[in-house]
Amino acid sequence: MATDNTVKAQMETWEIRIENRLQETLNDFKKSLLESLSKFQQDRGSSSSLHRYENTGKGPQDCDTNYSHMKSPSVGGL
Repeated sequence: MATDNTVKAQMETWEIRIENRLQETLNDFKKSLLESLSKFQQDRGSSSSLHRYENTGKGPQDCDTNYSHMKSPSVGGL
């Protein structure tokens, strides 16, 4: 009977440890998720170039004349 009580006490101790560890893991996950969301919102808010081209259907290379890009050779010759 003493052995049964010892085993039960050990099981309860392990159960409490597992619950505490799960709660810590969940809290860490929530914190990480909130930090990631906050960083994403800050990055998106500070990136005005995303919004600048959003409604035009053009990318920065279509709107910016200083954009350096490779031109296709003409069909008639070089």
